[in-house]
Amino acid sequence: MADDRKSRILVVEDQAAISMLVEDLLVDSGYDVVGPASSMEQAMDITRSSAIDGAVLDIQIGDTPVYPLADLLHSIGVPFIFSTGYQGTTIPERFKGVPVVEKPYGSEAFVGALQTALRGAAKPRQSRSSAA
Repeated sequence: MADDRKSRILVVEDQAAISMLVEDLLVDSGYDVVGPASSMEQAMDITRSSAIDGAVLDIQIGDTPVYPLADLLHSIGVPFIFSTGYQGTTIPERFKGVPVVEKPYGSEAFVGALQTALRGAAKPRQSRSSAA
C-alpha cells in the first residue's frame, strides 16, 4: 500500500508576505508545511530536529546566504529548491543541479520545481534528532 503521508516541506523565507504565499502554494498542492523559518539559526534547528522531506530555500536570509543550510540538507539527503528575487543570481558550482525559481514565480513553475527536486530524492527521510 502506498504511503498516504503528505510530504513535509521546510520553508525558509525572511519576508512574511512571500512566506505566506509559499505556504499557501504548498498546502494547496497537498504538502505539509514545516516552519516557516525566517532566520538561518531557526532553519538549522528545524532541519536538525524535524522529519522533513524537502525544502524551499530563499537564497538570501537577511544578510546571510542560505548555502550552509543547503550543504546540511544535501549531506542528510533532503532535496531542496532555491528561491530568489535577484535575477541572474550566481549559484555555487556544487548546487548547479538544484532547481531555482525566480520571484515572482507562478504556482506551476514553483510546484514543478519542487516536484522535480523531490522525484530526484533517493533516500527515505528520517528524524534529524540523532544527527547533530
